[in-house]
Amino acid sequence: MNPAIHEASLSERHRGTGRSLRAHVILDAALRIFAEKGFDGTTISEIERGAGLAAGKGGFYRHFPSKEAVFRAVVEREIERVASEQSERSSELMPPSVSARDRLLIGIRSALESLERREALIAMLGRDPDRLGDLREHVRRTMLAGWIDLQRLEIGVETGQNGAAKSQDSEALAIIAISAVTGFQMLRRFFGDPIKGVGADRFAVALASAMGATPEH
Repeated sequence: MNPAIHEASLSERHRGTGRSLRAHVILDAALRIFAEKGFDGTTISEIERGAGLAAGKGGFYRHFPSKEAVFRAVVEREIERVASEQSERSSELMPPSVSARDRLLIGIRSALESLERREALIAMLGRDPDRLGDLREHVRRTMLAGWIDLQRLEIGVETGQNGAAKSQDSEALAIIAISAVTGFQMLRRFFGDPIKGVGADRFAVALASAMGATPEH
């Protein structure tokens, strides 16, 4: 890609975030490397090289005081993005004509898409969950509300089981759906897509049906 076009794309992506473009380039590099190697396996020199900086020349320290600080900054930025996505989705009202089954399908597909977008963050958090410190609860709440889209799945479960769902544990059913979605995404990552001919759409339809949401006639 033309460097000027690439820089313009980065500038648009990070506009209004309160950090310089270079700081975001460092955060992008840190996210990739933390996800691949974990905190302890990552060096500041690797982050500098990943961000296009000369290693050992102080470029990193013009933006972040330490590796711990950039780790925290990565988590804070990515979680802010998750929360922003959730806010945008919450403002998108589904018309009453959308069936309960379709609501559930939308929730499942949305969760799959969220997992794909946040794959590096998930890998990073999975490697170093104990480094979250005081961010742990904020991360947990935001990921459940936004990344997994728990609320939308619950809405689908509550209304999608042919009148029987109200008597069932909709929260537990939503967690079952989340577990299935997460497992499916992990299998796609490991074995490739589709898995034995089952792609995202076929998976979403089968999961919705397994949860009792049958097509309306």
